Amino acid sequence: MKWLLCIALWCVWLQSCTSTKLVTAPPKLAASAAKADVQLLQRILYQQHPSTFWYTPQSTIDSAFQQVLQSIPDSISELQLKNALAQVIAQMKCGHTSVQFSKAYTKWNDQYKGPQMPLMVRIINADSMVLIRSLTVNDTTLTRGSYITHINGKTARWYIDTLQQFISTDGNALSFKYLYLSNSFAGMYRLILGLDTAYHINFIDTNGVAKQTVLKNFIVKKDTTKKAIATVITTPILSKRAIRKREKAQTLQLQIDTAQHTAYLRIGSFSRYTMRRFLRQSFATLTEYRIQQLAIDVRNNTGGRVARNVLLTRYLIKQPFKDGDTVMAIRRNFGANGKYIQPRWLFWLGLQLRTKRNAADGNYYMRGYAKEVHRPFQKHHFNGRIYILQNGYTFSAATMFTNALKGQSNVTIVGDESGGGSYGNSAINTATITLPNSGIRVRLPLYRIVFPNKTLADKTARGVLPDVWVKPTALAVKEGKDNALLQVQALMRQHLP
Repeated sequence: MKWLLCIALWCVWLQSCTSTKLVTAPPKLAASAAKADVQLLQRILYQQHPSTFWYTPQSTIDSAFQQVLQSIPDSISELQLKNALAQVIAQMKCGHTSVQFSKAYTKWNDQYKGPQMPLMVRIINADSMVLIRSLTVNDTTLTRGSYITHINGKTARWYIDTLQQFISTDGNALSFKYLYLSNSFAGMYRLILGLDTAYHINFIDTNGVAKQTVLKNFIVKKDTTKKAIATVITTPILSKRAIRKREKAQTLQLQIDTAQHTAYLRIGSFSRYTMRRFLRQSFATLTEYRIQQLAIDVRNNTGGRVARNVLLTRYLIKQPFKDGDTVMAIRRNFGANGKYIQPRWLFWLGLQLRTKRNAADGNYYMRGYAKEVHRPFQKHHFNGRIYILQNGYTFSAATMFTNALKGQSNVTIVGDESGGGSYGNSAINTATITLPNSGIRVRLPLYRIVFPNKTLADKTARGVLPDVWVKPTALAVKEGKDNALLQVQALMRQHLP
């Protein structure tokens, strides 16, 4: 019996070691430490970032950093400093440059189980906020699809204008900010504005009637009940391979309608999965069943590897194409900044091997991008009608895909403006700056890419614009309808054989 007792005690000890304990938020920083971090970040961005002043004058960025330095009190929390830096970085208008908490604060925030702002909303334009769900239990007053007009006396427009200042995007592509804010409204409210004890909500219900209600914070309640009999778990535990296979099936999908000769291709990412076999098999299937119309969905595809976007493009494009006209870095070495940049040596090696200095402007250009020409595939090339669905989360490599095909005679882009810039972006390799005193992390793209066949007149600070606009609406939110996909289906019906 003693050995059974020992095993039981050992199991209890092991469980106590592996259980997650709530860590405390990191302590405040002294003003001198916080200011040193701000000044270091400013120096690194000015010396290493290829597009710090691409859309915003240096005087504006200078002033923004100076305001942060002047506003730091005797001590400052990491949350306050992170928010202040996020506002500065957002003014650079580079979607690949964003501010993240330190690892310690991220761990604390991930374990947060306290009160939450009780509304889930969808931002549909600059001054319209539509309810998706109220987290208040048994709340029958606020219904899905209602317009939120005021929260605690402030208009929906005020909340949208205020919170979007902390979100980075390419140029002025607000569609990305609206989607990000929709998905993060409650969290951003807590971390930036701070929670209120109650929320006086003015809204217009789905019948057009103006109403008011008061909500309290949503509290996650602990289940303190103890069951006498252990619950038997019948759900099988999936292996990592099975989980990966399931996730890949959700990210890469092909659905075909053999009767109407139409197909739907979902490409949710260019980053996580090898696509060569999937695309080869998919386009062979399209050929086999003589598919004449193809919808390609790259909504919520935030990018990934350029080579995978190129692979898909080659099955669809009619003319040879390049990834970009120029891919440029402003420095080849990190110098004293190197110890704050990770992964330092890997990206340093890439800069040495792939770039060459241009004597005319002193910048360093990647040799292969401007010269390499990709040709369309001959085998299983799709020549029918193509409909590309995009939205604000169509970003980076996904924007390169839509940009390459925009204007082609058999291509129609449907949806909202892409979040990624249509002229170019700063990406290719993205490092991480870790500020030494606060531990706050900032993403640092090392190259600027200008897309092919672009002139300065094309530098509009906008994303790729759709040929057929489909904006979100309160009715679509209420009914849970995918209006963009419905629009594509309607376009396909016009061209059925």
